[in-house]
Amino acid sequence: MAFHTNQVPLLKCRFAHRLPGRVRIVCRAIKYLSAEQTDLENHFSQLRGVTSQRMNCAASSVILTYDPARVTDDDLLESVESLIQIHSLSALQKVREERNHLSVKERDLHEETVATMLTRAGVSGLLLVGSWLFKKAAPATVLGRFLTPAGFGALALAAPIFRSGIGALRRTCLPNADTLSVLAIVSSVATGRAGSALTVLMLHDLAESLTAYTMNQTRNAIREMLSVEGEKVWRAASGELGSPLERVEVSALKPGDYIVVHTGEKICADGEIAEGRVFVDQSSITGEFGPVPREPGGKVYAGTLAVDGTASIRVDSVGEGTAVSRIIRMVEDAEGKKAEIQTYADRFSAALVPVNISLALVVYLCTRDVNRALNMLVIDYSCGIRLSTAAALSAAISTAARNGVLIKGGGCLQTLTEADTLILDKTGTLTEGRPRVTSIATVSGEYSREQVLALAAAAEETSRHPMANAILSRLQRMGGSIPAHREVHTVVGRGVWTKVGRKTVRVGSKRFLNEAGI
Repeated sequence: MAFHTNQVPLLKCRFAHRLPGRVRIVCRAIKYLSAEQTDLENHFSQLRGVTSQRMNCAASSVILTYDPARVTDDDLLESVESLIQIHSLSALQKVREERNHLSVKERDLHEETVATMLTRAGVSGLLLVGSWLFKKAAPATVLGRFLTPAGFGALALAAPIFRSGIGALRRTCLPNADTLSVLAIVSSVATGRAGSALTVLMLHDLAESLTAYTMNQTRNAIREMLSVEGEKVWRAASGELGSPLERVEVSALKPGDYIVVHTGEKICADGEIAEGRVFVDQSSITGEFGPVPREPGGKVYAGTLAVDGTASIRVDSVGEGTAVSRIIRMVEDAEGKKAEIQTYADRFSAALVPVNISLALVVYLCTRDVNRALNMLVIDYSCGIRLSTAAALSAAISTAARNGVLIKGGGCLQTLTEADTLILDKTGTLTEGRPRVTSIATVSGEYSREQVLALAAAAEETSRHPMANAILSRLQRMGGSIPAHREVHTVVGRGVWTKVGRKTVRVGSKRFLNEAGI
């Protein structure tokens, strides 16, 4: 497997120089494998014929001395390339991180809550309305303009923007979008236009709060899709299998507890079946559509659903230690990492900041009008470009999560634009995975199709199996009613049966009916 860039392929190894018994092999990937250096050095030293090795990540090279009688230099080159390819994913990830690194530091929207941004926007709006209602002539001095309620309020509310804008200049000597906002706010107040400064602040906070809200909705959608928080479970009160059950919160569980799940209940911890047999819908974890059988010794996972049967489960992992929690963290972490298109948008917006400042200087030099120059600072294209890209990707990931599709970050979403072939399984992916009753056939004229459906619904009334839902839904759509029946009995993996009057109604697999002599 090789990953190509405009440079030499990342995993391609070549000789920098070679002498009998000594070679220096260079590979771009070595630069990014400092964390794996010890492991690679151990493998290099174990290669046939190698007497010593030295790996230099900074120089992207490895020097090997060897016995020419036992191995050739071409064989060593092939072996080194194979060993490096084992760590190809790690190298590729670091290459992407390097490619997406920004020289200009922008403010992280997660540093503040949406409520804080909206509050600040609301206060800015109130001060703006107040400055309009109680309009007074601007003080003659610059200091006086800064000390007016509107001017002082604008400067106070802009504190986070000041920290980000001035901090970027101090750390990298390069302005960011907040630097431009700082110049616009300070210039507005200094020229007696505190209302303009408040307007900039209010619009700035509203735009960022909408973006942050979209990102938060994405995280919430992912958690709601898989989370088991707030669920209650049946736990063996004494901690022993078969002891009386008590209803407890999931947060009260600990490894070693025994819990019991019944048909239709969500499994809230990772564990192992200790007793019973159950069919589990684990599509949220594995993507499998059909329920899978689990017997004593079988593994089950939090976030999955017991669709048929009852089982006792010995708890292995709870809370953050479960597989579903790790999936949530993985997707949330990846969602926070920028896609290449976001990095491009950030770099493009950062490049516009000095352009705006330069245009403001040009306008002032040409017109000697401070207000016109200030207009060029207020017209901030860069902020919109940066925020809109992040919001669009987050909204797409959130929409997908609400529809049961997990996308591991904006980078994966962008990669789809380069795909020319898409391979999918059918059931539960291209199709909804929800069975429906499409036709009813009778073998004799004793019962009508409506009667057959009603009898089947009587046997399936208490079941949570997907087939039961299909039968009950069809009866409801036809306006039929379920006849009176006795207790429903479930035979796990086979079907269900009950009595309607004096007759026994069986619904299940062909094997289940054959076992009853049908």
